Amino acid sequence: MTLREQFFSMGEVPVEQVRLAVGTIYVRGMTAKERSEYDAQFRLASGKPNRRKQLMARALMVVQHCEDEDGNKLFTESDLATIEAMPAAVIEPIVDAACRVSGMTAEDVDEAAKNSDEADSGN
Repeated sequence: MTLREQFFSMGEVPVEQVRLAVGTIYVRGMTAKERSEYDAQFRLASGKPNRRKQLMARALMVVQHCEDEDGNKLFTESDLATIEAMPAAVIEPIVDAACRVSGMTAEDVDEAAKNSDEADSGN
């Protein structure tokens, strides 16, 4: 098998189980395209930060990543307000798992906030 073929054989998106009091949620990682789309939503067409979306970042991750055991999405964007109102202690383990399976780090989150703050201060 060539290096190219080996590279493309790594194409399975990881899934991590998160056990909650009500049952197990399956947290699916992002593809490269999904990661780009996720990041892009935090900027307006003008290039300025989309503060409304930034404030919903955790809820958006929950909607994007949570599935049932059969791979069906558990939530839709119509659930965002409800998810945002939930205790952080429930949401954070899901967000942490979403970061792990998507190759995101705390530094990625810090860098996004830094860039948003710099863009805001330039206004």
